[in-house]
Amino acid sequence: MSIFNGGSYVSLTNPNDSKRGGGLRSNISDFSNQSRRRLLTITQKINRQKISSSHLFFTVTYPRSFPNSHIICKRHLDNLLKRLQRLFPDAFIIWRLEYQVDGGTKRGAPHYHFMMFFPLNTRKVTNIRSFRRWLARAWFDIVGSDDPKHLSAGTQADFIRNWRGVIFYCSKYLSKTMKNGVPSVMVDLPGRFWGIAGRVNMPFTVTTFQIEDELFFTLRRIFINFIESNRKQKYRYRNTYNGCSVYLDSAAAHDLINGICLNWPVKLNKVLP
Repeated sequence: MSIFNGGSYVSLTNPNDSKRGGGLRSNISDFSNQSRRRLLTITQKINRQKISSSHLFFTVTYPRSFPNSHIICKRHLDNLLKRLQRLFPDAFIIWRLEYQVDGGTKRGAPHYHFMMFFPLNTRKVTNIRSFRRWLARAWFDIVGSDDPKHLSAGTQADFIRNWRGVIFYCSKYLSKTMKNGVPSVMVDLPGRFWGIAGRVNMPFTVTTFQIEDELFFTLRRIFINFIESNRKQKYRYRNTYNGCSVYLDSAAAHDLINGICLNWPVKLNKVLP
């Protein structure tokens, strides 16, 4: 069992669980439920005690004329991320590709959402107006726009002052499901719909325990009851030793484990990282 300290993710696994998957992955053509779950999970694993309380959310869009090739759009994204990393080398940025709907009619233009996090005692954005001006000019230059309206309205940026705001923006923008797939105006496949720049700067602090089978099944029953109470649907087992994961605050997870183990005949064996 693994608890991500300072985060809200607990993973319960059993070595007897037969794993599935592997092999070559097919071309990515949609933002799948599995991809959405991985995005939410990695956000919940972040140790919030090791990052600044001020986070940044921003969006960049294309002007009326936009490229219909994902290769060009991803090149623009890469250029912007490199500029951001040169300014804030210790930050990490989660990005998400979406497609624009304009006035109820599918325009089909790609646009990107970003969340940027700053570890403690590192350089960060302090003046949002200054950052907005920098972002507008940088994106305007990267895409080669000649529309003055795009310079003033092609980007948006705001602070996120608490973690509840992070979860809100992540649910509303970064992990929003796609209803209509990739627009027909795009001539090629999109590749990845989300990613992380500066992944090495992400603070993960994991406490791992080795547990016996009886305790494994006890904890799994507690976690699945918690999952079912939130989903309002039955949890499906793949096999008898099927593990599970749950979005649970790390402090609450440690309290739960300590409470169970007070009367447990065999103590947990903590595995040091």
